[in-house]
This record gives sequence, structure tokens and C-alpha cells, in this order.
Amino acid sequence: MKDVDGTHVGQDMSPVAFWVYGSTMNLPLPERSSVIDDIRENPEKHRHTFEELTQCCFVGGALDLALMEAHGQVDLGTNGGVRCDVTEGPCACGAWH
Repeated sequence: MKDVDGTHVGQDMSPVAFWVYGSTMNLPLPERSSVIDDIRENPEKHRHTFEELTQCCFVGGALDLALMEAHGQVDLGTNGGVRCDVTEGPCACGAWH
């Protein structure tokens, strides 16, 4: 089966294709440990909006919760005593930034 842009979807997908916010993204599967290491070593590169956070943590057609949790360690401040996890959009603190 092919998506509207001609990208193969389904179990035989190569490269990996998935649907995010109305656009198909073709990305190789990242190594979880290398992304987590990058978050720890370069937290300034992982200050994301909600959409960017979702894209950074979307692996194999699903959100990778370990990557989401690792992003929670990036210091974006707090709101009401709860750590913020995004710079714009719906946030873990309960606000919309």
C-alpha cells in the first residue's frame, strides 16, 4: 500500500513512514540510547515545542515513552512546582505555553 505521496506504508515500509500532524515523515529508526545520550550531553538541542517533542520521540509509528521521560530532565523551568516539558503548546505542568 502507498500513502498519498507515494511512500510505502504498512509492515514492509522502508524507510520507516508514519503519519504526524498531517504530514508523512520518512526517518530511520534512531537508536534510543544514542538519543538519550544526546539529550544528556546537549540539553540545549532538546528544548522543544510540543510538535518538536512529539517528532523527536516518535519511533516506529509510536511515541517512545523512555525518550519522553528523558526529555523531562531538560531544564525548561517549572510552573506551580511541576517541571515543564515544552516551550510551546500543551505542557506537563498543565498550562499551554
